[in-house]
Amino acid sequence: MGVFAFYLVVAGWMTVRRKEGSVGQFEFGAALIALSTVVAGVTFGLQAANSPTGLFDGAPAPPYFVVAAVVRPQRPGVEGH
Repeated sequence: MGVFAFYLVVAGWMTVRRKEGSVGQFEFGAALIALSTVVAGVTFGLQAANSPTGLFDGAPAPPYFVVAAVVRPQRPGVEGH
């Protein structure tokens, strides 16, 4: 969770520093990291759901799906809708 907290702090900081309407390399990199986390969460959740024990690495499927839902990138202008 420390990496996710770092990501949130740096993303907020870059939001304040970047000129309005511009997109830089950081935004592309951050979106790639978020998308990778979503793919990993869904993959691990499906592996847990389909395993005989219902676990993946000692955890059930729902926490993996929750992480994937929370981390997923948002489209600009539609957050919270």
